[in-house]
Amino acid sequence: MFGRRVDDAVPIPWRIRWQRFRYGWFPAVAFVLSLILVAALWRRQEGTPNTIGRVEAARANVAPVVDGQLVPLGELADGRWRLFDPVERGQVVARLNDQPLRALLSALHNDAAALRAELEATEAKAVTDREDLRYAYLRGSSDLLCQVERDRLDALDRLAMLEEDRLELSRLGGRLDVMKKARLSGMVTEAEMADVQSQRDRAAKLMDAHAAALRQAEENGSAAAQRWKTYPSPENPDLTKLLAPIRASIAAAEARVDEVRARMEMLEIRSPITGRVCAVYFQPGQAVRAGESILTIAADRADYITAYVRQEQRFRPAVHMPVGIRVRMPGQRMTESTVESVGSQFEPMPSELLRDQRIPELALPVRIAIPDGLGVWPGEVVDVRFMAGDQTDNQGTLN
Repeated sequence: MFGRRVDDAVPIPWRIRWQRFRYGWFPAVAFVLSLILVAALWRRQEGTPNTIGRVEAARANVAPVVDGQLVPLGELADGRWRLFDPVERGQVVARLNDQPLRALLSALHNDAAALRAELEATEAKAVTDREDLRYAYLRGSSDLLCQVERDRLDALDRLAMLEEDRLELSRLGGRLDVMKKARLSGMVTEAEMADVQSQRDRAAKLMDAHAAALRQAEENGSAAAQRWKTYPSPENPDLTKLLAPIRASIAAAEARVDEVRARMEMLEIRSPITGRVCAVYFQPGQAVRAGESILTIAADRADYITAYVRQEQRFRPAVHMPVGIRVRMPGQRMTESTVESVGSQFEPMPSELLRDQRIPELALPVRIAIPDGLGVWPGEVVDVRFMAGDQTDNQGTLN
């Protein structure tokens, strides 16, 4: 028995070997494979996005500020824009017909000529009024000066008459004295003396009257001389009142000129952004109203990503919170980024991002910076994962 060779040993059946493996090694192998599978699933779960976002870029509707008619652009080959034509910021993208402004400028020239003629007429009237005022001044001053001399002559005449009265009174007084002496000798009667006395009394009253007239003439002369000295010098006509209508008309014309200048600047419509034409609504030759979009320009370069956090997701985004961005292409990995700002209130989600187009949803918009080298296009939808630590709802659903 002990001398039997190995080749003569009985082989172990496969059923027994499988039973030994199943009872001995299989549990250990299954345990190791389970650990590997769990690790893989856990890693995949950590990289699962919990919401989506849309790459945003500037988009501008170019519209005129005033009504007008579009004219062909000389800068373009056929004078009009075509879809996807490149546009630079500040480039003229539309030009309105300037014929109405030319007509308005022509009318302004005519108004200026009319105002010039009116101004000349007003100036001539001012000259006439000035001469009239000067004539009135010379006439009034001359009348006053003549009145002064006239009052002096009257005073001189009254003075001469007063001296005559004084002489007559002196003569009658002397005669009356003689007659009184003669009356004592009986050479003159009482009636003759009474007659001379009566003449003397009349001469005295006349002298008093002439003295009063002299004083009045002297007062009149003094008053006339004072009025002549204080007589106001001639003044120019009140040009403020004369020119008020013309000034108002000139101010209105200047306002129209400013309006024409402003409208001239509005004839050329420039692009506010750099991008490409994505829609054309009007062509040269068509009339447009103020505020109507002529064309739409979309920027070539994306600015940021807007993600939408639903209310049922149990975390709240915050500024500077780390996030992961993944482009929806096979084999793409998460690229790290940060939250730039968070919306102030929940808003309706864009219809193209809804899970079900029939059911509206509210979400909190979050602005996320675009990582360098991500290579996304404006309008593209990307997967977003908010890395909120323990607050992250790893069971959050994705559109």
